[in-house]
Amino acid sequence: ARVLAFDAWFSDVPSWNDYSIGNGERLYERPPVYMGSALGGLFRQRGFATTRFSDRSAINYAVEYRYTTGRSLLARFRFLDHFGIDFTQLVGFVEVGRVGPEFDLGELHEDMKVTYGLGLRASAQGLVVRADFGFSEEGGQIQMFVSQPF
Repeated sequence: ARVLAFDAWFSDVPSWNDYSIGNGERLYERPPVYMGSALGGLFRQRGFATTRFSDRSAINYAVEYRYTTGRSLLARFRFLDHFGIDFTQLVGFVEVGRVGPEFDLGELHEDMKVTYGLGLRASAQGLVVRADFGFSEEGGQIQMFVSQPF
């Protein structure tokens, strides 16, 4: 099987600049970086470190070409037999995205960051296990996880 998968992700935290006053200073009530509008890591912009980019708003587009091999590429490694690998996939992907201080589609589509890469996926007892090798202007990252990124 061959799959061409597309993903579009938009994020905005409308309460980003909400604050309370404590000891005469503004205390912003922003979400933790990993829960806000962040790019980089396992699911978006895999060529950058986890939550490398974070701000109030973000946009990210991704496309993957997933090629399921005729037989498992891991079949020759007999010690993996007890994992019950059903199939393997070779994957090529490209992602473009950006974060910004407000949800402005024009600004979010300027100077976007780009990640491209390759991945190896295996279905082991119904779970998709993946290793993605993403490359960006800042170098490369290896992202390993269970499940497809989208």
